[in-house]
Amino acid sequence: MAASAALKRVERKLGVDLFIRTTRKLRLSSAGERYIPQCEQAMLLLSHAQLNIKDDQNSVNGE
Repeated sequence: MAASAALKRVERKLGVDLFIRTTRKLRLSSAGERYIPQCEQAMLLLSHAQLNIKDDQNSVNGE
């Protein structure tokens, strides 16, 4: 799966496992519990930045 491979690349880059994997379960590790909320905040900031750019493009400038 592409998502699984992407997750493994992130874990490899970070040097930590974000999930604890067993044959029957997948759950967040303590590192994942700390990392995921920070990623969500970053994504929210990016979303706000995109909206700000779109608003700037739609506003009328000049005289």
